[in-house]
Amino acid sequence: MKSFYKIAMAVFACLIFSSIACAEKVNPEIFILNEFKGYPTYSHKANFNTSITDIYIAYDKNGKPVAGAAIRSFKSYEKITAVLVVTLKEGSYVVSKAEILDLEKIKATDKKAKVLDAIKTATGKVLKDTEGKRDYIIAVTGATPYQKSIYSSFDVMGYQIVAQMVENPKWDKQPIPAEK
Repeated sequence: MKSFYKIAMAVFACLIFSSIACAEKVNPEIFILNEFKGYPTYSHKANFNTSITDIYIAYDKNGKPVAGAAIRSFKSYEKITAVLVVTLKEGSYVVSKAEILDLEKIKATDKKAKVLDAIKTATGKVLKDTEGKRDYIIAVTGATPYQKSIYSSFDVMGYQIVAQMVENPKWDKQPIPAEK
């Protein structure tokens, strides 16, 4: 019985410490700059538009846009903050990372699972292929209205990231910090 008690207490302590760690808010800029490691420079546009707060573009050594990211807060099950990262791979613009930075706000396990499913569906999606054909991040059959808002937000973010990478705006470039 004592060993069961010790195991139960150890599991409880792990849960407490992991929930404390999860409760720490992830800084979107640090998240994005960590995703951009390996690229020499990036640019950033704050207050990009009414729905996307920030957009970032990473550049290769020749100054060509090779990745982009956007931050957007919106209402799903809770008000959440999403980050989408798009990478140029062999001429196609691919979602390399989709993330909800404050996922811990969503307490219900089934709702959290639906959000994670939306993230999984978006990740790897080709938004624009080598022929220039645009594709969309759309809700899967049976998606709840809350999931649909996540898919829609990812699509809006992806569209703007690709558009800015193609346009290659003349924003001030900065070196990617070594450690963030």
